[in-house]
Amino acid sequence: MATHSTITKENIFARKNYFYADLPKGYQITQDKDGLIWAGTEQNGVYSFNGNTFTHFGEREGLKAEKVPAILNLGDKLLLGTESGFGIYKNKKFRNFSIENGYNI
Repeated sequence: MATHSTITKENIFARKNYFYADLPKGYQITQDKDGLIWAGTEQNGVYSFNGNTFTHFGEREGLKAEKVPAILNLGDKLLLGTESGFGIYKNKKFRNFSIENGYNI
């Protein structure tokens, strides 16, 4: 091809982001490619829900902020807007970006 790129045999378009005006401060929820529902909170990080169980993710799990008003599903990863920058959740690990670690917000 002109760009010397390849096309994968399987492509997934997983953009299920929901905004509800009645959610506190406009917080978002999303559903990932594995079917987990994710929701950010005002003071308690982010939660996933598998249909039976809620799982909490916060500072102890590697997310460097407890206020998570924005979540964007990027297919194989989640982008989490936080009070101090943003985090990326991929392969069950968080990577955080903020002024403190060299990212100029």
